Amino acid sequence: MDQDISLTENGLTILDQINLNEDKKKVVNNLDIILQILIIAKDIKQNGVRTITMADYHFKYTGFLLKYENGAPEVGDILRIKTIAIAIVNNKTKIYYIKDFEVLQQAAAFQFDPSSLENYRKHSQQMNNNNNHTNNYNNNNNNNNNHMNHNDNNHTNHNKNNIHNNMEIDEESYNINNINNKSNNNKSNFDDSNCSLLSTLTTFTKNLHIYVKCVKKTEMKNYNSRNGTPGCLINFFLRDKEGFEIPSTAFNDGAKKLDEKIFENHCYEIKGGYIKINEKRFSLVKSDYKIIFDEHTEVNEVNDNGSFSEIQLNFTNIVDIPNLSPDSIIDILGYVIEIGEMRQITTKRGETYIRRIEIGDSSGFKVELTLWGKFAENSVELKKIYAFQNVKTNEFNGSKRIGTIESTRIIEQLNNYQNEIDILYNYINENNGEFKEIVSDKSITSTTYTNSDFHLLNEIESDDNLIDKTLRVKAYVTNINHTDKNFYPGCPSCKKKVTQDNENWFCQNCNKHLDSPKYYYTISCRIRDYTSEIWIELFGDTAEKFIGVPIDDYKEYVFNNDVDKLNMVNNKLELKQFNFIGKIRVVNYQNVTKKRLSIYRFEEIHLKKESEAYVKYFESILF
Repeated sequence: MDQDISLTENGLTILDQINLNEDKKKVVNNLDIILQILIIAKDIKQNGVRTITMADYHFKYTGFLLKYENGAPEVGDILRIKTIAIAIVNNKTKIYYIKDFEVLQQAAAFQFDPSSLENYRKHSQQMNNNNNHTNNYNNNNNNNNNHMNHNDNNHTNHNKNNIHNNMEIDEESYNINNINNKSNNNKSNFDDSNCSLLSTLTTFTKNLHIYVKCVKKTEMKNYNSRNGTPGCLINFFLRDKEGFEIPSTAFNDGAKKLDEKIFENHCYEIKGGYIKINEKRFSLVKSDYKIIFDEHTEVNEVNDNGSFSEIQLNFTNIVDIPNLSPDSIIDILGYVIEIGEMRQITTKRGETYIRRIEIGDSSGFKVELTLWGKFAENSVELKKIYAFQNVKTNEFNGSKRIGTIESTRIIEQLNNYQNEIDILYNYINENNGEFKEIVSDKSITSTTYTNSDFHLLNEIESDDNLIDKTLRVKAYVTNINHTDKNFYPGCPSCKKKVTQDNENWFCQNCNKHLDSPKYYYTISCRIRDYTSEIWIELFGDTAEKFIGVPIDDYKEYVFNNDVDKLNMVNNKLELKQFNFIGKIRVVNYQNVTKKRLSIYRFEEIHLKKESEAYVKYFESILF
């Protein structure tokens, strides 16, 4: 893609000089004017319309509406405008409705200094005032011209209500545009010297005062509290001039107030609120803290003083994902290998869209990435490189995956990371675009760990701080119950459990009928060390490797009550010692809360290897 695209010199002036019809509107085709998106004021999703501010090298103008059908343009995009509808609204505000355009470059660096741009509306008004002063001086007694101007104004007011229908823009679009015009005109130049940096905030911070840019805003969410009281919340993701990002949340009246004040890619001075610990299980960004706003929080929109740095990305290699704890939030630089179909599914929060893709990176491995909601809608293209910021790791049936969350951003233009992109392209060229699967049940070598790396089973039972953490245990298998609860019929596409209605099978997750299901392991067994005994569970491929029998064969053993074959399984496992890696989860069974250790890696311990490992360990610390 061309990296040296030039904007149209005086592009806004050229648009302003287009002569309108008598009814103060006009549609112009076959234009070739190139401008850049400076601000996105509002996204009217139901209509596929965005209200935006566009700029050339000298001026910016807030009165643009952009109609899109596929991917919505973003801040920094350079557009070639082909067809535009122009109208004067409220007898004074000129609206440009972009009907046909071409994106020449996405998320490009600004080709101007945003802080130095003059507002074209003010410039135009000043020019008109100068012209009016000259005309009044030279034509002081020209009553005929005044009479004609009076008639023109009346004619414009008479036709004002017809503009909406002819331009196919609804009233909401105009109202939002007028609101944002007022907001832009009231912005002040801002000195951030008295504001705190986000990286310095702690739970002891008092009198919160920050200068930030809103880089992401979620939709308002409704919920019911534990006592049934209805409420609502909204999340904002804020970035400061260091590139540091922090999540923030407002509830109820505060959420309603800030929803009308804070918009994506706008800058704000914010006073009030408090800091709390960011719970990693529910976190949407990599931050130790989050900000809570309320109805008393003061928000003032201010000019971007040019101090905000670019997005800071810290890429994780795909090969290292199996070593991460579930629910880790990471950034990935990935090459799109495969794109699945978009499907509509039903979740606890209602219907949404989902699409699964595969991406690979320069480590030579690939991983499945699940795109949720809006990310499933044409957000990536095959054989292209993207940065996936703030994706969350998860695990299903022993397989490590990643997925988008609300704070995820998919970025194509990565000018500051060209070196990493070159390395990835070199790998692709040298290996013909082939990537290996990451191994979720990678062997745990006895030479890697010592006793200090392992937890005792009684610690798991007594210490609630270990919940949702990845743990290593060393224990003997004491008991396996062979029942039909050790497997389930699942969907070959999503691996979710399916139900049978007469002779047909149905997957509610994929919303489709199946001729026959595929069966998957879900094994429970008891393990013991010298302190206690607990239940563990293994799923999918990890369980099949543990049992040592293909799932279809094991299912037949259980259904046929083949005691000899099942005893052979027991003899290979019971009273054998293993190293296990897994995560504790809490389950509720018959109103009793219990802990289960979900295992996703294991290795049988061999005494010779274990002894050699200890010898090497002691040699390393003694000599």
